[in-house]
Amino acid sequence: MASESGKRFLETTDHMVGAAKIPMSGRGKGMMRRLSRLMIMLFAGLFTFWGHLEASAQNIPPELLQKALEEKAKQEGSQASVPSPLDLARERAASGDKKGEVGEEGADEEMPSPASPLELDYGMRLSGEFGMMEKGEDEAQEPMLRQYGYEIFRRAPAAKPIIGRLPDSYKLGIGDELVISLVGSVNRVVSTHIDREGNVVLPDLPPIPAAGMPLGEFRKLLRERVAATLLGTEAYVSVGDVRQITVTILGEVGSAGLYHVPSLTDLIGALANAGGINRTGSLRHVRIRSGNGSVREIDIYDLLAGKTVDLRIEDGDRIIVPVIGDTVAVAGSVMRPGIYELAQRVKERPISVADVLELAGNPLRPRGNEIRRYRLDEKGRQMLARVEQNALVSAGDLYVVQPARKMKLGKVELVGHVRQPGERALSATPTVRALLQDGDALKDKPYLPFAVLITEDQQSRQRLYRPINLTPILTGSEDIALKDRDTLVVFGHEDVSYLSSLAVRATILSPSKANSSCQALRLLARRARQGGSERFAAVLRSVYVGSETGSGEQEQAAEVASDEALGRGEVIGAARAASECDNLFDQWPDLLPLALEHATVASGAVRRAGPYPLAGKASLRDLVAAAGGLTLSADPRQVEITLFRKASAKTGNTLRRYVDLTHTPMVEVSVMPASIVRFVARPAMSEPGTVLLSGEFRHPGVYAITKGETLLSVIERAGGLTAQAYPFGAVFTRESVKEEQRAGFRRTARELNNALALAALKRDSKGDSLLAAAELVKAVSNTEPVGRIVIEADPAVLRNRPDLDIVLEAGDALFMPKRPNFILVVGDVLNPGALQFEPGKTVEEYIDEAGGTQQTADKGRVFVVYPNGVAQPVRISSWLRESVSIPPGSTIVVPKDVDPLKTLDLIRDITQVLSQLAVSAASIAVISRR
Repeated sequence: MASESGKRFLETTDHMVGAAKIPMSGRGKGMMRRLSRLMIMLFAGLFTFWGHLEASAQNIPPELLQKALEEKAKQEGSQASVPSPLDLARERAASGDKKGEVGEEGADEEMPSPASPLELDYGMRLSGEFGMMEKGEDEAQEPMLRQYGYEIFRRAPAAKPIIGRLPDSYKLGIGDELVISLVGSVNRVVSTHIDREGNVVLPDLPPIPAAGMPLGEFRKLLRERVAATLLGTEAYVSVGDVRQITVTILGEVGSAGLYHVPSLTDLIGALANAGGINRTGSLRHVRIRSGNGSVREIDIYDLLAGKTVDLRIEDGDRIIVPVIGDTVAVAGSVMRPGIYELAQRVKERPISVADVLELAGNPLRPRGNEIRRYRLDEKGRQMLARVEQNALVSAGDLYVVQPARKMKLGKVELVGHVRQPGERALSATPTVRALLQDGDALKDKPYLPFAVLITEDQQSRQRLYRPINLTPILTGSEDIALKDRDTLVVFGHEDVSYLSSLAVRATILSPSKANSSCQALRLLARRARQGGSERFAAVLRSVYVGSETGSGEQEQAAEVASDEALGRGEVIGAARAASECDNLFDQWPDLLPLALEHATVASGAVRRAGPYPLAGKASLRDLVAAAGGLTLSADPRQVEITLFRKASAKTGNTLRRYVDLTHTPMVEVSVMPASIVRFVARPAMSEPGTVLLSGEFRHPGVYAITKGETLLSVIERAGGLTAQAYPFGAVFTRESVKEEQRAGFRRTARELNNALALAALKRDSKGDSLLAAAELVKAVSNTEPVGRIVIEADPAVLRNRPDLDIVLEAGDALFMPKRPNFILVVGDVLNPGALQFEPGKTVEEYIDEAGGTQQTADKGRVFVVYPNGVAQPVRISSWLRESVSIPPGSTIVVPKDVDPLKTLDLIRDITQVLSQLAVSAASIAVISRR
């Protein structure tokens, strides 16, 4: 094909040359022919190349051809505008940042983030309010409330090129690219980076410092340097590509670690690179710790609210996201329902409901809203209450804002200790008895003597609290008509028990020190500080009266001791720890002072002593029933009723009367509020315990005793002694004496330790002596006392000497041994042991039978412990002897000479203690032979 085209081209050329008929010389014709041949050869080559191109074009893949066409179109479009060096620099920076960028299309298709555990928990609590517990499992996964503010991190900001002029305040740093244009005598565009020394190096100019300098100041310095060096030249500078900085992101973020970001990146961009803040992290306390140690705390809520927030970060900064703090949730008719983190801990800075509503954008309606609060108690139960905007917020509260219902005419409300609290139609429940459904509306264990009917005064239109007694209403003897918008509050026994709690008692006794989060206790403290009420004076006396069972003396003494401690402030801390409000008083704080003003105190021999509010005159039977009834020790013949008159409780203007319930039934005895009713206990006829008789009794065993019973009486009840009994060696122990001896040993050990400490300071004291004395002190402190009392246990003697007959106490024990026939010799003798008793034998003879004394024995301190526990010293010197009768069962003790310890000042004390230990050892030896 190429040859044919060439032939046609040659023919056409010859025809054109021939047709020209240009007159020329021979030489010109030759040149013309040579030129024609060159043109022919050139065109022939072109046609040949074109033929090959056509042939190869038929074999090009369509994809490659399409790409070539697109590149050609792009080049043709770019020919219209040539980019400047600044645009080229910024495009290079932008192309490097496109990797990993999330576009808007991908963000729109992004699925919503899964619910956090906090959102699921609030959603579960809220679902009960809106009756959505029957939803399917899939629907339950979508929370009804979302945590506010975390959506800002859902899509990472795209790394877009720098557009427009950077502010003059931008601080230059090492690595920033600058595009400098020189115009004038020198025309040049230079793109350069700030080097590692912080300088900008330009041709024909000395290095110019730039790192750490604001862009505006550098621009001014550059112009001065150019003007001074290159005459007639002006300089213009722009930032092309910004430098990369390194920040460390820690805490509750998607992916903590070290990140390299452009220097223009702010806090939000850096956190977005780390995957954003987790919903377990705090938005209100993000900390930026710079390299110089300074710390800034950022509240992202301020940023979301449109406030000016310094989000700048610098190279080397550490961004720390702590765990989320206290949260509350707001749902219902508000601008922005959600879960909100509080700026500070509620305990550190109390906030009101109004502050929380402001976080949620405030209610949709400016007025006419009802706020319901759902608060978790210590057991995790959700408690509902209506609150005002000035109420204090607690961590974990859930608030539901709803438009207030339209004014309903003809309604009443039943709340408190009832099965179904809520509103009722007045037409269906015109009276209190109808509202209570003859008692069917009450829960178990209601407190009937005191209820509160909240009504409205017809003249002042103020809400009034009217105490009423439900007992005669439920029995049918009387009834009370209800009015529109009345509220009846029913108490339970748990609510009344709260009146005796430590929190209430501490508030009454120390109202100036009361500092509780319970609004009811704060109102009570304010009422108590005002004073001047005889009713509060009666309650103040009631806190000193404890419950009494049995004789009641020991428990009353313990209660008084507890109240003395309370008066000294030692129990106030415990009261504050237990100062959580009762649920009823938390919802109706004004009812706590009202209930205490109408309290009547039941004390003495009742099951549950304490204050019990009465609506007015009530029968003694109702009060006793509320207190759990009388104990078995109660004496019905003498019931003391003290009434504080209204004149003054401080001046002792009281009325006291006594009632004999054996002649007057309790239902006929009336009591009034601000009274103290004391039920006296009968004198105890028996001791609360037993005594133990063991050994040589005809009928040994455990015997119950009556109050004031003596030893001889119990011995006779046991059938007397056997023929082998040895009354002189009887061992009588008492628990109270054992405790006193134990306390004495401890006191002696402390004194000996003090003496040892003083002796250790002396220069002439020996270490071995001190160690030996320390061992003795340890023995003293570890000695278990016997609690023995030396008594006369011979019934024949007791009958003749009643003054020796000891009065028994609960826990006493008497051991009657058999008559022994030996004498014990212990201590510093050659052969300690038991020797045959022989009448008339002396102490010296028994010691000689034991081998005599050792060289270390202290012969001047020998003593005898008789079987009844009495100890007596004896003299055994060669020139002065005492005639001492040694009965069988006695113990002869030969102590060791303590000369090695005479350098210590405590030798006398130790010797006395050793003698006591010896007596105890002898007594234990006798007891061990049982």
